[in-house]
Amino acid sequence: MTNLSCPLNNTILIGHSLGAHAVGEAGKRRPGVPVIFGLDPAGPFFQDTALVVRLDPTDGLRVCAIHTNRGVFGIDQSVGHQDFNVNGGRNQPGCSILQTTLDLLNLQVSNLSAEALNILLCSHVASVKMFTESVINPGGFMAYCADDYPSFTDGAGFPCPNGSCTLMGYNTSDDGAASCQNYYLNTGPEHDYERWRCNVTLQITGSAVLGSLQVTLCNPSNCSENYEIYSGIIAGGTYSKFIDARIPGPVTNVTFIWTTLANLLNQKLGAQSVTVQDGNGTVYKFCGNAITRDGVPQTLNHCP
Repeated sequence: MTNLSCPLNNTILIGHSLGAHAVGEAGKRRPGVPVIFGLDPAGPFFQDTALVVRLDPTDGLRVCAIHTNRGVFGIDQSVGHQDFNVNGGRNQPGCSILQTTLDLLNLQVSNLSAEALNILLCSHVASVKMFTESVINPGGFMAYCADDYPSFTDGAGFPCPNGSCTLMGYNTSDDGAASCQNYYLNTGPEHDYERWRCNVTLQITGSAVLGSLQVTLCNPSNCSENYEIYSGIIAGGTYSKFIDARIPGPVTNVTFIWTTLANLLNQKLGAQSVTVQDGNGTVYKFCGNAITRDGVPQTLNHCP
């Protein structure tokens, strides 16, 4: 920094795994670093150690950690002002899960092929790839304040009142950092990380049946795949679910479809309305008046 005449207030330190603790050490030795990013900070030999040994909130003015492999190669504790737990923070979509703890203990890393090593480290390295992607496409990494992953799954922190959510990655802000440490978000697999969280509510009318309710969301340029909102005995009424859509809003129209394994009585269902609330709190409501057999799509448009 001295040789390059780089002012401290223009400095961001980023480190992955062991490197996360190394940039923390740099922050300890050069107080006042504005932002430090720890990408899945290493867990082995650092778990539950003293603050002086590992990355911690005192290392910089703002310390952010992205957890993608907690309890395996990543540390299984919160270490920053803001800790982002992606897909629960432990295993990532598209990555193989270690079968047993014994497999991990018996690994001889030096003897592994490059392909095997990539599979083994897939969730751990995902933090780097997600951070890189967040520089280019920040909007698909909105994270929500929650006490734990099940609470997030149930809708904690949604939608975004002040301090309840922030972008993960390079474009994160310190809004709410003083009141919330742990944030959660879901992503897709590599090359398809970005997701936009929505709460979808269906108002169903028609015959009682055992089946599945699904919706497709569309914006002005694209449509998502089908998302299952409910599966079981359907007897009319209201059904809601939080989903993580592959496309951002605004939502312009939706398609409803229901399925069953056997429709021997020619039963019919319809979506009287579909309400979609996005992470910013914007509500889109769509109306319909049709009932259909299973497997027949029903398109709904904005309510008048």
